Amino acid sequence: MASLVLFMCLLAIFKLEWVQALDQSITDAMFNKRGDEFTALFVFMSTLGSWKVTGVIAIIICLYLLVKKQHHAAALLAIIYITSRVLNWFVKELVHRPRPTVEHLVAASSYSFPSGHAMNSMSFFGFILVLILYYQKKGIGRALSCVLLGVIIFLIGLSRIYVGVHFFTDVLAGFSLGFTLVTVFKILLKKKLSK
Repeated sequence: MASLVLFMCLLAIFKLEWVQALDQSITDAMFNKRGDEFTALFVFMSTLGSWKVTGVIAIIICLYLLVKKQHHAAALLAIIYITSRVLNWFVKELVHRPRPTVEHLVAASSYSFPSGHAMNSMSFFGFILVLILYYQKKGIGRALSCVLLGVIIFLIGLSRIYVGVHFFTDVLAGFSLGFTLVTVFKILLKKKLSK
């Protein structure tokens, strides 16, 4: 899996001097771009990626899937939601990377690598996209869903750099590990649907 290989590479190199210099330069560039119009957007996107918001969305979608008799899909969505958070916590505790030292625009606890918001939004919204692609075979809604969810995932990741709580490699690592989970759960869904 290319995404897992990317994550392992980032895990191996993020402490290198040139990688840390790159991270810091991106953090500084984002810090210098801060302004009222951008701050409102990125604080909102960062909040959207929090467990308080995605947890409510997850419950609503799981209930909808249960009503539609899609029990396997509902179970997989719930499991990937929980798995992503547990795995993210485990890796953070293993790596112990401090967060950036610039001013934080939102509260952040624990460690920095990988970004939980990036990983969780990729796994959660990414798997929702997988479900949409499986169950909605055609129509403009299918295409719009792809674009909308892709933009949401990207902006949530970008927001974490902007608000000062993550480095670029944290976000990229979160995306890659989240995408790995999506790939695994997509296989599980496909196996069930092929029966």
